[in-house]
Amino acid sequence: MLKSAIFGGSFDPPHLGHLFVVTTLLNMGFDEVRIIPVATHPLSKKCLPFPLRLQMTKLNFALFPNRVVIDEIENNLPAPSRTWDTIIQLQKIHPDSNFTLVTGEDNLAIKNNWYKWKELTAKIDGITIGRGNFDTRDPQLKIPDISSSFIRKNIDYPN
Repeated sequence: MLKSAIFGGSFDPPHLGHLFVVTTLLNMGFDEVRIIPVATHPLSKKCLPFPLRLQMTKLNFALFPNRVVIDEIENNLPAPSRTWDTIIQLQKIHPDSNFTLVTGEDNLAIKNNWYKWKELTAKIDGITIGRGNFDTRDPQLKIPDISSSFIRKNIDYPN
């Protein structure tokens, strides 16, 4: 059975923190990391168009051609993109994979806004990534305080 980490997000833009997470997941023993850019954000977060974010994500992770998969699955599912729907579809497409969901610690603060959060956490194993000053629980993996929103605020980023 393939041990696969599911790492989704806006990737608007992808950055060194994302690379750090992927490198760490691969070093933890995952056979692959499946990067899933959100197509239509479920919480109405404004993002650059999906094709542009997809292209940036592919470039960001090009260093990992054999063990990182950039998956466009959410672009083929009904909007908005919901993790529950994505996981169900991935399990159908890849029945020989054992998936682990990688979730940012910041998302735990808003978990009640996630579609079927309790069912999701009962259905699939998870790893929590801590960043910055979030103090919701002890994360299994901690990265430097790098965020896409900080990057967008501090460079001439298209809106």
